[in-house]
Amino acid sequence: MKKPILLSAALLALVALSSACKPKPETPPPASLTDADSAASQQMARAQAAAQDMAGDMQDYTFAQKDEFVAKMKTQLATAKTQLDQLSEKIENSSDSVKASAEPKLQALRDQFSKLDDQLDAAKDATAATWDSAKAGVKSSYTALKAGFEQSRQWVSNQVAP
Repeated sequence: MKKPILLSAALLALVALSSACKPKPETPPPASLTDADSAASQQMARAQAAAQDMAGDMQDYTFAQKDEFVAKMKTQLATAKTQLDQLSEKIENSSDSVKASAEPKLQALRDQFSKLDDQLDAAKDATAATWDSAKAGVKSSYTALKAGFEQSRQWVSNQVAP
């Protein structure tokens, strides 16, 4: 009598387990999103995640680590300068209409770059009392610069053929 009950329970468990293991069908993206929109959204999400990771790293620096923080951010600023130069060169080699449309975007990036440089100078000169504020300013400027670069890169890739 126990065997049929155990067999039934085992069979029932097997059915429940197998139905739970079936993969869910993937839902297609909304029809309003094109492949370019989807790629742009994914690229933006990756950039924001990277900026947030870097911003989180910035929170870990104490006042005693100020010089290390400033040096690391100066390296990031140098990398940003190189990226800005590469982006400017790519735009310079494009059509006049793209150049004209890109100029305000490039100027905005230059302004963000300058703001980050100013924030780094303030962080370098920060006291223990002003350290958290100076670090927050660098974080804000860095996040804005990274987001601006990603938006500009995406715009350029949509405007200029590779």
